[in-house]
Amino acid sequence: MPKSESAGAIPACLQTTLLLGLSAVIVGWRLQTNHMFDGKGMTRMDAQVEWSRREKPIECHSVAEIDRLLDRAHAENSSKAPLLAVVTYRGYGVCVGLGIDPTVVEIHYPPCDGEYYTSTAKDGTSEELVDFFNRQGHYQYRRNAFVPLDEARQAVREFLETGYLTERIHWRDCWGKNAEQKVAPDCGGMT
Repeated sequence: MPKSESAGAIPACLQTTLLLGLSAVIVGWRLQTNHMFDGKGMTRMDAQVEWSRREKPIECHSVAEIDRLLDRAHAENSSKAPLLAVVTYRGYGVCVGLGIDPTVVEIHYPPCDGEYYTSTAKDGTSEELVDFFNRQGHYQYRRNAFVPLDEARQAVREFLETGYLTERIHWRDCWGKNAEQKVAPDCGGMT
C-alpha cells in the first residue's frame, strides 16, 4: 500500500511534471532573451539605422548593410560635430558615435526604460564632455566613456550578431557600476 502523503505536499508524479514544465519555460525564456540573435552573421534582419538630421531612418536587413551605412556616416562627418548613430533592432537601441575616434558605444535594453550599458575607457578618468548630434537631438558623453573607433564598431557588430556585449571593451551600467555580465537583465527600469 502506498505511503500516504501529508496534506499540502505535492505528489511525486506532479513534482516531476511541474519541474519539466518549469524547465521548458526557463529554456524557452533563454531562447527568447539570450539567443534571439542569429550567431551566423544575421543573413536576414529588420533593423533601422538613424544618424542624420536630414534623412529619415534607413531600413537594413543585414549587419553588412548596417556597416556600410555607418562607414558612410563616419566618412561624411567631422570631429567638430560628431554624430550619434542609433541602430534599432528587436527593441534594442545600439548607439555609436561617428565622425570621431576614439568614440562611444551605448546599448539600451528593451523596453528602453532607462537600462543601458556604456563603453568605458581603460584609463577612463577624463570628465570632459563631448557633444554628439542626430535627428532626435543633442547628446553629451564624457571622454572617460570613449574607446577606439574600431573596437566600438566591432562591439556594435558583435552585439547585433550575438546579443551579447563584447568582452573586448569595458562597460558600465546605467548606475555607473562596472558591468560584470554579458547580457543585461530587465529590472523594470531606473525607478
